[in-house]
Amino acid sequence: MAKAKVGPTGYGSWGILWEDFPYMERRGGYSGPFKTLEDAERKALEIMAFYEEPVQKIERVATLHP
Repeated sequence: MAKAKVGPTGYGSWGILWEDFPYMERRGGYSGPFKTLEDAERKALEIMAFYEEPVQKIERVATLHP
């Protein structure tokens, strides 16, 4: 299952941390920055659809940098 953890970066922007998604983990496991939460979620869905991931999950997290 491709999992996108979406949350604030701590730098005034939003990002995506990828889990169980080898295509994006090989590229560093992070996507961003994005201006809004909605932009990050939309991009996560676009990327997962492009790679035709059959099971997808977007999880909102409090921060990407605990």
